[in-house]
Amino acid sequence: MVSRLGTAARGARWLPSPGTWAAALFLALLALVQTSVLPYFEILGAQPSLVLVSVVILATMQVGTRALGLGFAGGLMVDLFSAAPLGTNALLFTLIAYVAGGGFGGVDRANAVIPAAAVVLATAAYYPSVLLALQLQGVDVVWEAHLPARLWPAIIVNLGAAAVLYYPVRLLERWTHGRPIPTYRGVR
Repeated sequence: MVSRLGTAARGARWLPSPGTWAAALFLALLALVQTSVLPYFEILGAQPSLVLVSVVILATMQVGTRALGLGFAGGLMVDLFSAAPLGTNALLFTLIAYVAGGGFGGVDRANAVIPAAAVVLATAAYYPSVLLALQLQGVDVVWEAHLPARLWPAIIVNLGAAAVLYYPVRLLERWTHGRPIPTYRGVR
């Protein structure tokens, strides 16, 4: 009897935490708003990429792989809710979360300047990457019509979205409080 209870208790560790469920629900709601509502309300000729901005902000707030998983899940939700080929945003959001976490991960502790800089760089990398990914998948892309005219407005709009999403993502990150990763500390 005790061994079965011990096994059940050990199996419970594999269940996602309530914070992970909350983060997944938050990203699902953002993906739904991004793909169903925001195409009708463009700002400066661009629509904000709410999931991308949230994943990048989350990646700057922590060190670890949680942002990668949420980047993949958020990108997959955007792919499922939009007309984009399945896996395009999932791959790109995961790669961008990896780069943002590697370059800025765990640095944000006192201000919002670092996540804002990461959002600007991520947006500047995302839009050409998504156009290239669509072109590689057989979609006709007119680079001259899309990139120069939409990149700067998209950066500005995503920066505004980062200002709105910074504190909700920060609260979510504090609530989920990911475990620190083990580090090697040499002997002195």
